[in-house]
Amino acid sequence: MSGGDRLLDLVNAYRLSRATAVAIELRLPELVADGPSRVEDLARVTAMHAPSLRRLLRALASYGVFAEQADGRFGKTDLSELLRRDNEASVGHTIAMLDDAYHSWEQLKASVETGTPVYERIYGVSRWDYLATHPEESEKFNRAMVAASTRDAPTIVAGCELQGASVICDVGGGNGALLIAALKKHPRAAGIVFDLPQGVRGAEARFGAAGVADRCRVVAGDFFVDSPPAADAYLMKFILHDWPDDDCVRILSKVREAMRPQSRLLVIERALPERVTETASAQGVTITDLHMMVMLGGRERSEREYAQLLVRAGLRHTTTRDAGAFSILESQYTPA
Repeated sequence: MSGGDRLLDLVNAYRLSRATAVAIELRLPELVADGPSRVEDLARVTAMHAPSLRRLLRALASYGVFAEQADGRFGKTDLSELLRRDNEASVGHTIAMLDDAYHSWEQLKASVETGTPVYERIYGVSRWDYLATHPEESEKFNRAMVAASTRDAPTIVAGCELQGASVICDVGGGNGALLIAALKKHPRAAGIVFDLPQGVRGAEARFGAAGVADRCRVVAGDFFVDSPPAADAYLMKFILHDWPDDDCVRILSKVREAMRPQSRLLVIERALPERVTETASAQGVTITDLHMMVMLGGRERSEREYAQLLVRAGLRHTTTRDAGAFSILESQYTPA
C-alpha cells in the first residue's frame, strides 16, 4: 500500500466506524448469529430499505465483520460475534454509546485551540451532568463500562498484588465487575464498591449472581466530597484519566484520608510512553488521550506524571507493574 493510500485509509476510517455503529443499532450481529440470513428478511425485521441494507452488509463483509455467502445471504464471523449486545462483554456496548462522541469529535479543532472539552459547548452541560439526567444514555454508558471491565478484569487482577488484603475497595467501581474478579481470585477477602448512586445501580444483583454477595457491600458516595470506607487495598481503574490534574489530586486526597498506614492504592491506567513511536499500544493510548480532551477535559498520562499526582496527594509511589496493555501504579499512605 502506498503512503497516499494508507493516509486515505486513515482519513476515511470514520465511514467504517459509522457503518459498524448502524449495524449494531439494527442488531444485525444478533440477527445473523443463528445462521446466514437473506437480506430481504433482515430488511423486513429492521424496517430498512433492502438494497441499501445489502450495500451496508457488503461493505462490512469486506472488512470481515460479516460473511457474504455464495447465495447472497449474510452470516456471522468472529468479529460480528464480538459485537452482539446479548453478550455482557461485547465491544458493541462501547460502540452503542458513541453518538455524543461523534458529535464532539467534529469540533476537535476547538479543543486543540482552547485546551478545553467541547462537550459542554455542544450539550450545555458536562458529560457527567448529562448522564445524570439522561437515564437511557447513562445505562448505555454503564453497560459499556461493565463490558470493558469484564473483558479486562482477568488481566488486571492477575497483575494486582492483593494477597493479604482483608478488605478491597473499588473506588469508582460502578456495578462491581472488576471487584467481583478480584474477590473470586482472593476468596478470603471482603469487598466494597464505592461510586455515585447511579453508578452502583445493579451492583448488589451482580454480586448475588456471582456468588460473592456475602462478602460485598455497596457504598454510594461522591469521590470528590466523600472519603471511601476503610480498606486494606483500594482499586482505581480508569478514573484519573477522566479528570484534569487538580481534580485528580482532590480524588486521590479523599482516598488518602481513608487509608490506614498499611493500606495500598492501586491505580490502573494505560500509561503514555515518554516518547511516542509507531506502535499499536502508542496509537491506542494517544488517540484515547485526544478523546479525553474532547469529551471530558481529562488526559492520559505517563507513569512519571501519575507518580507526580500521587505525591501531590500525600501518597508515595512504590512500584509499577505491567498487566498487558495496562499499568498498575501502587502507592502507600504517607503520614502527614
